[in-house]
Amino acid sequence: MSQLNEQTARVQSGGKLVSTLRATTTIDTRNPKADLTTFMSQRTNVIHGTEYVYDADLSSNGDYVFVQKVADGEIMTGAGQVHLFVNKNKQLTSYTQTYVNHVKTLREKAVTIGEKKALVALYQYNQVASSSRIVWAKLGYSRLLKLKDSSVYVPTWIFAVRGKNSSNVTLHRINAFTGSSMKNGSTASDTSSLDATVGMMWNAID
Repeated sequence: MSQLNEQTARVQSGGKLVSTLRATTTIDTRNPKADLTTFMSQRTNVIHGTEYVYDADLSSNGDYVFVQKVADGEIMTGAGQVHLFVNKNKQLTSYTQTYVNHVKTLREKAVTIGEKKALVALYQYNQVASSSRIVWAKLGYSRLLKLKDSSVYVPTWIFAVRGKNSSNVTLHRINAFTGSSMKNGSTASDTSSLDATVGMMWNAID
């Protein structure tokens, strides 16, 4: 944390870094990716900032999300994300950060199920109510097991589902190796898609 400048940062008990910026940075909210990526790339702004990439689907107005890159893909849980907060005056005011450390591959690349097969599994597990809409689908990494001092992550198909007459989006996860349903969560989102056909399982120290 000693590398960070012009901000007040602290680490919460769960390992999340919370920072309030003392220097103002103006963000073009019509195209936030460029300005925010520049901010993230400066080591005096964000620790390991170049190891994250912007995710428009997980972002919403005023809350812009960067996800951590690992091995073959990206972490699609709260364990490896930076949330950058921009006020109504288009000023970047603060951010929160989580980071997955000491990543170790547990197995070599292996073929994963495709998006179509994962979507069928999603319906088989009754994860999609009638009249709901699939907003986007992505292949990323989700935590499978929580061990004493580490966690195991696997490739996962993540589907964003919006219910009828609702603005809320729920994320549903299908294990891309086994096709089984995983624990889900909620977030705001937009529309996008991403295809991939290979994945790795890896272990990370918490």
